[in-house]
Amino acid sequence: ARFVSDDDRGTEDALSLMRAPAFNPAQTVILSAKSNDSLGAERDLPDTSVIITAYTDTRVAVTVESSAPATLVLTDAYYPGWIATVSGSETPIQRADVIFRAVSIPAGQSEVVFAYRPYWLPLAPLVGGVAWLIALAAVIVIWKSGLGAGLKPAL
Repeated sequence: ARFVSDDDRGTEDALSLMRAPAFNPAQTVILSAKSNDSLGAERDLPDTSVIITAYTDTRVAVTVESSAPATLVLTDAYYPGWIATVSGSETPIQRADVIFRAVSIPAGQSEVVFAYRPYWLPLAPLVGGVAWLIALAAVIVIWKSGLGAGLKPAL
């Protein structure tokens, strides 16, 4: 793993590293780091075993066995609204190779779950309910105002 800053400059740095002829995406990942602690650092790939146990549009579950702390890279799009848990504990998702998702995992066996839960999702039923109430109110207003007088329900 190679680390760059998690800003526009870091994105340019990552793309520059990925354009290099020696870059092999099967062996190296460029991670965006939120702190300066990891910038410029490199880590070797430990012995790992990865099994995808579930894969849907909104949830990906992976079982990982690693001989040392590592980074799991999921080559799905990095996009706001995704959360990740490692063995039940929420963990931050890092941007990998500019467009993918990655999480840090500890040594040993871990269950990693990526779930799509955008901040607005819990509001969707409320917004839908309000929209139906507005539509119902509009129908009632139209009916009572006489504009709907020429409309008769079919029996």
